[in-house]
Amino acid sequence: MNFSVTTFEEIDSTNEYLKREADKLPQGSVARALHQTAGKGRRGRKWEDDKDSLMFSLLLKDNLNPDRVSLLPLLTGVVLYETLEDYGIQTSLKWPNDVLLHDKKCCGILLEGMSEGSSLKALILGVGLNLNAKRFPPELEKKATSLYLETGKTYDGKEVLNHFLTHFDKEYSKYLANKDSYLDILRKHSYLDGKKVLLNYYGEGKEVTVVRVEEDGRLKVVDKENKPLYLNAGEVTLESVYSHQNETK
Repeated sequence: MNFSVTTFEEIDSTNEYLKREADKLPQGSVARALHQTAGKGRRGRKWEDDKDSLMFSLLLKDNLNPDRVSLLPLLTGVVLYETLEDYGIQTSLKWPNDVLLHDKKCCGILLEGMSEGSSLKALILGVGLNLNAKRFPPELEKKATSLYLETGKTYDGKEVLNHFLTHFDKEYSKYLANKDSYLDILRKHSYLDGKKVLLNYYGEGKEVTVVRVEEDGRLKVVDKENKPLYLNAGEVTLESVYSHQNETK
């Protein structure tokens, strides 16, 4: 894939920019922001812009298969894992769209689709990676971290983005050929496997144990009666994660 990167000093949201310009821009267009005034997270949440993040979005328009769209955030998580591994940083992947470093979130992924009638017109893949933040607000400091806080080193956003695009090109080519070997990497470094999770499942609280990510990208879990459930990302919110050792009786 040919990538074309445009960097903005300030913009509302890189996802929104690519939505507005999708008809004019080619496949592989990348919008990067040094500051976002209205950054977006999953489920309508705001992405906290600490001005030390790598924030960008990628436009996909060609060879879109609606049946495989749900795999793209998982693929992107693996690409981020590979990108940070280039720097000697080992992360874990939390289904469906988070990258964790020492049990704290360092990166989030947001996938948005654009339709025309009943057809999928484009996909916008947004990434926010905490690079050089030295602190977080009190409400986030136990949940979020940055590469700087974990390694004591500063990172060049342009260089990290180039590493990401190199790995994305490789994995996306496999994805288009229905070769989903990246799922093996996801499973190997899955944060949730074997853990007990409290779900908000269609408004109902449900305690389950995570088994694995399936070939179609769904999360297989079992409930207290050992009954299997297969979860799509849009069906659930993970309210909390706790190990067997931390389980209270």
